Amino acid sequence: MSIKWNVPNMQRDLVSGEHKDIITRIDWIASKEVGTEENSKIVAMRAGSKWVTLVGEPKPYADVTEEDAIKWVKDAMGEEQVKRYEDEINAEIDEKTTPTKATGVSW
Repeated sequence: MSIKWNVPNMQRDLVSGEHKDIITRIDWIASKEVGTEENSKIVAMRAGSKWVTLVGEPKPYADVTEEDAIKWVKDAMGEEQVKRYEDEINAEIDEKTTPTKATGVSW
């Protein structure tokens, strides 16, 4: 299963110069879930907010899709940062499904 990106919220300026409803910040979540049963699912995620800058003519707010917002977040992060988050999530899932470390006491 691949990493799922989603946008739970966006902040926007209702008026910004000659433009209206300009998105300024996008809250994002990147996650991966493995397992089919509710009690055996393994989840790893990263989350944050990304400030976005208006470039060119803005897309009307009502026409913005989640796919648009995810693309803007990833573009603002850059390929290296996106890859780093996705690699961290995959490594966490790998460690949870096939542990290489353990904690506890021997008694």
